[in-house]
Amino acid sequence: MDVSQFIGDSSLFLSPAARNIQICANPVLPHSEGELRLQSADPAVHPDIRMNYLTDPHDRKVMVAILRRAFDIARHWAGEGHLGPWIAPPVLAAKHKYEEGTILSDEFLASLDCG
Repeated sequence: MDVSQFIGDSSLFLSPAARNIQICANPVLPHSEGELRLQSADPAVHPDIRMNYLTDPHDRKVMVAILRRAFDIARHWAGEGHLGPWIAPPVLAAKHKYEEGTILSDEFLASLDCG
């Protein structure tokens, strides 16, 4: 995995002195279904695993709502100090022409899935 696609300069964000927080959003009852396909009768051959995250339109709507709520929690953070700006994964920022401080589109938020 190329970490720079997700966090940019890893020496800055993953250094021992870095202060970061992750707020993880996860739909609890997804409608999308993954699949597992055997490639061979040989148990040493890995199966083909297809997660199919967010393939159901309902799941996309739920995920966007969950992410919007997570951003709201971050904006109203009551923890020590305040949270700095959200850092968009560089590969997605380029794809969606996102610039820091602009409003996040539903399409951008739906692209933040893990699949």
